[in-house]
Amino acid sequence: MKKVSILFTAAFAAMTLMASWTAMNNGAVVINDEWCGVYDPDGNFHQIDAAKTVVTKNSSGIMSCKFDGFSNSTGKAYVQKGEAGCWSYSFPGQWADYTFVVSASGQATLTCRFKAD
Repeated sequence: MKKVSILFTAAFAAMTLMASWTAMNNGAVVINDEWCGVYDPDGNFHQIDAAKTVVTKNSSGIMSCKFDGFSNSTGKAYVQKGEAGCWSYSFPGQWADYTFVVSASGQATLTCRFKAD
């Protein structure tokens, strides 16, 4: 019984220490597997589940989504910016300003900037 208690205490201490190291990232939380989706100009829907999101301790943050094979019939790179065009599970109730960049070859990046109220 004593060995089980010592093992449990050691495991609990290790988990607490790991949680402390994770939280020490300046109060920010990094989420690497968030879902993200967007329509291309031709109406095709693209989605990924590997968006990267960073949430700061004041509930502001940024989400970045990268897409391959995005439809771009113009043959030129373009940038689209807008207000209140992004939503994220990590920022419930907030709509974010966004920047959407598409290269001539069809590489696309959606960046959403969330600001705490």
